[in-house]
Amino acid sequence: MTSWDLSRQVFGGMRLKDLEPQQRKDLGLSDDQLGLAVRHVGKYGDHAVAQKAGVQVGDVITSIAGIEDNVNESNLLARLANETKRGQEVEVTLLRNGKTQRTNFRLQ
Repeated sequence: MTSWDLSRQVFGGMRLKDLEPQQRKDLGLSDDQLGLAVRHVGKYGDHAVAQKAGVQVGDVITSIAGIEDNVNESNLLARLANETKRGQEVEVTLLRNGKTQRTNFRLQ
């Protein structure tokens, strides 16, 4: 299994990136709070799970499957792979244009 396959399964086709300290401050996120920007959302097949749930490029993930502490994409991927199961529905909390939104998607 490739890292992209694992990422697709756990993140629903999203690619994430760390926020810069100033971006975190501008969004009102504390240093210990999760804040990962969505830099890519898959568009086809199993890679489109997050997109179908309404996630967009530019959204900032602040919670996923109850994980809210500040981790990078790799650590979040590892935690989700260990703490969730394939087929499990997870809640995602995100910031879009300064407003909090919630959505759910099923892990592949």
